[in-house]
Amino acid sequence: RDEHAGDGRVVFQVRLDGKLAFDSGPLTRTTAAKPLEVDLPGRTTLELLTHDGGDGFSGDHGDWAEARLER
Repeated sequence: RDEHAGDGRVVFQVRLDGKLAFDSGPLTRTTAAKPLEVDLPGRTTLELLTHDGGDGFSGDHGDWAEARLER
């Protein structure tokens, strides 16, 4: 049994051309989803990043649910 299961924290970030455009801050399994929008015109690189929430990777799980690009 994993004593830390469900205790994870993650941070979602969006980088555009190497510059931070969005940072969710630490989220847990009980945190509500955070919708986001970023402007892409003129950008050449889009990165979707998921990091541990500052407490290591034990129990962490992140999902970019329904991520999509729209015109």
